[in-house]
Amino acid sequence: MLARAPAPSRPPQPAPATAVARATYPEARQLLAAAGLAFPDGHLAENDEAAGRIAALLGAPVALKAVAPELLHKTDAGGVALGVAPGDASRASAAMRARVGMALDGVFVERMAASGGVDLVVGARRDPTFGPVVLVGVGGIFVETLDDVIVTLAPADPAHVVALLRTLRAWPLLAGARGAEPVDVDAVARAACAIGDVLHGRPDLDEIEVNPLRATAAGVIALDARIVVA
Repeated sequence: MLARAPAPSRPPQPAPATAVARATYPEARQLLAAAGLAFPDGHLAENDEAAGRIAALLGAPVALKAVAPELLHKTDAGGVALGVAPGDASRASAAMRARVGMALDGVFVERMAASGGVDLVVGARRDPTFGPVVLVGVGGIFVETLDDVIVTLAPADPAHVVALLRTLRAWPLLAGARGAEPVDVDAVARAACAIGDVLHGRPDLDEIEVNPLRATAAGVIALDARIVVA
């Protein structure tokens, strides 16, 4: 349900002028990092040998993500590999290219994020009636199945977003159910508002989505992102 908030109490932050040519994960990551979102360390590998070198430099288990403009749902296409040891990254990259079966810009090699916390979907899109809106809800691969999302106008007010988060069915998870540590909901709200500001200031974009945004007591980190051009 769209919660029509009062007029925003703050002007939107200027949107980064980061170029978007192919609307791939590296471009989405660069755009949102310029807007203040944190991502794990990582780099684009143009070939399998480079994937191994990047993983070795990161020195930790990595996630591999296939990169191509046509690849909107990487997991469904076999374009994601998690927890890959640095020594296995070159072989895992080659296996991924074979699975996906299309020409790739490369494979993005990214340090695995710490486990724990709550995975959310946070994004913004252009509603045909209301214009730019921000959404936050339960994320991961079951976002459409669970359908537990709040929506409000962009630019959004962080305090209003926090109030709306309390209406989610999943709010107990954010608040620390069964003795878990509560997540930093203020950081979630700031990330949502930043994404809304980017869409508000970039008429060349129709949609931005971070899924998942991992929320913990220490803050939030974006683990995947996509953009849709107008």
